[in-house]
Amino acid sequence: AGTGKTSMAIYLAMHWASLGYKTALVCFSPWLQGYLRRQHMHPNLIIQTARSLESMMSRKPLSIKILIVDEAHDLMTDEAFKFFDRLLEGGLKQGRWYLFMDINHQSGLCGQTNISVLESFQCHNPVQIPLTTNYRYTTQILQTIKERLNADMGVTGAANGLPVIEQQFNDIDELIGQVGRDIDKLVHSQMIDPYQITILLSSNWLSSSMTYSESLNDCSDIYSGIERQVLSKLSKICPIIRVDSYSITTFPPKSISLLKVSEFKGLEN
Repeated sequence: AGTGKTSMAIYLAMHWASLGYKTALVCFSPWLQGYLRRQHMHPNLIIQTARSLESMMSRKPLSIKILIVDEAHDLMTDEAFKFFDRLLEGGLKQGRWYLFMDINHQSGLCGQTNISVLESFQCHNPVQIPLTTNYRYTTQILQTIKERLNADMGVTGAANGLPVIEQQFNDIDELIGQVGRDIDKLVHSQMIDPYQITILLSSNWLSSSMTYSESLNDCSDIYSGIERQVLSKLSKICPIIRVDSYSITTFPPKSISLLKVSEFKGLEN
């Protein structure tokens, strides 16, 4: 994360499309698809999720010259492998394709990762280029991630920044109260534009917040309840927009945005 996978995927897609090649940029997330389709348009470029592209093919055959897959670790399945082989002119063996992925740290967060499928791709002897320069995180954030998660996110390219602040809370109300104070400080004291701030809700936090009786209920309903609490209490400090699959096309909105981690993958703010 933070090494520029999506930026490079878009650059390659626009490059090949502008040269006249029918190009498909495929991703797992419909949220990322909606954002990219609005921001990058070309008559030779198709931007779709793998599922929606397969649906398109069932109605009308497609012949793709260039295949580019972003967040490919979410699409490491036998079904996706076979579909890509059918989609690409010359198949995976002779066709031109690019996979951008973080198989070490992001696999399984949204889609599934089958290592044997990755090995099937590697059987075609692709050039493999490690991305080790991190353009998103400061040195302090990189070091904290490495210490807490034992995940090396790259150590070059990020500038020095402020110390990382870690806090623990006894309940959701205490957590929301602190987030509210942090937002108030950012917006009113440090003069940060609200649209530059995105609040992400973590499914891991949700799981740790559930009691035994709650865990028997539908998880999505509980998540909606937590979202309502966050929106209700923080909106008293500053307007907050719960981004949906429609409004993601003009991300970021004019105010503070709220998304789940899985919805935010591939985006920046």
